[in-house]
Formats: sequence, C-alpha cells, structure tokens
Amino acid sequence: MKEQKGATNKKSILIYTLCGATSFGVGGAIGGAIWPSIGQPYFGFVVMGAIGGASLGLALKDWRRALISGVAGAIGFGAGSYLRFFSLLVGLLGVSLGLGFSDWKRVGLLMLAGIIGFMIAIFNTWSMSSGEALWSAMMLAIWGIVGGAALGATLGYLDAQKVGQFIQKVHSI
Repeated sequence: MKEQKGATNKKSILIYTLCGATSFGVGGAIGGAIWPSIGQPYFGFVVMGAIGGASLGLALKDWRRALISGVAGAIGFGAGSYLRFFSLLVGLLGVSLGLGFSDWKRVGLLMLAGIIGFMIAIFNTWSMSSGEALWSAMMLAIWGIVGGAALGATLGYLDAQKVGQFIQKVHSI
C-alpha cells in the first residue's frame, strides 16, 4: 500500500508540475506576443499571471480558488513588472494558492518556489531580450515554463501531503 501511495504522490506532483509549466508557458507566450504590439510590457505579465494562476487554482479542483489565483496572478505579475519588484510581488500568487491550505508555512513555501523559479528563468534570459514579438513571446514562455513548473511542483507536493494526512485520519477512525 505504501508503494502505491508514493506512486500516487509522484504522479500528483508531476501533474501539477506539467500544469504549472504549461499554463504559465502558454500565458507567457500569449502575453509576450501582445507585449510589443501594444507597447506595454506590463500587459504581457498580467496575461501570464492570470492564465497561470487560474490554471493552478483549477488543478486544485476549486473554482473559487481558480478565480482568486487568476486575479492575484494578474495583479501580482502586473504590479511586479511595473514596479520592478517582480520577485517580491510574484509571491502574491503563492499566497493566494496557499491560503486554501490554512497553513502559513505552506504559503511561504509557495511564495519561495515562485520567486526562485521565476528569478532563475528571468536572470538567465534577461540579456537575450530584443523587443521583437516572436522573441518576447519566446522569452515570456520560457519564464512561464520554468517558474510555473516550480510553483506547480510545490503545489503538487503540498496537495499530495494534505491528501495523505486526510487518508491517515480516515484510517484511524
């Protein structure tokens, strides 16, 4: 039974990781394509945060959390890119995702994962920016894939842990 539980946890983490990477990657590609055409880079980040946040909220099978995470992602990513404090405000998305766990340690882990994941992606690709639509779409997609995977993996781990604790309580009854 323990092997099956471990396999389920790994599968859950992989699904969340793929969901985060895909949703933030697609959101980043869309936002990056729009960015040069309207001349507002902030809008590209708003799109990436909204799509990625809402998708991770949906992965938790909670429409309310999807809406809150989508709005928080849009606000956090938009404000963070505008104010140049992207690393700090990306944590707003982590907070919105983590509040459903009712545990500030888990909220902190999600904030930290988002900050680390997106900062790794941004610092490694920042010098490659050229302002062209295709290049902006690729750059934001890369940021979304790396950062979204970090957020998704952490969320998957925390969700699998929460489910495991619930199963243990049910078995003890």
